[in-house]
Amino acid sequence: MALRELTLKDFDELRAFRDKWLDDAIQMYIAWRVHGKSYRQIASTYGISHELVGRKIKSLISQINNIQTGKLSVDKDGEK
Repeated sequence: MALRELTLKDFDELRAFRDKWLDDAIQMYIAWRVHGKSYRQIASTYGISHELVGRKIKSLISQINNIQTGKLSVDKDGEK
């Protein structure tokens, strides 16, 4: 299946998805790290599997580590 040409609307939808994903991942991290909730407890709140919670949290931590170590640079506008 070939991808069609992307439109500005497609990019807006991707940005919205990315923003929601990041918001959810941050909230999950806070629930886990600050409030001591288990992956299973967090998963029941979001209606997803505890494995997915773990992947989201680990991905967020990895991205933060990449920024802190300079492997991923972000300018003041948040662009790579």
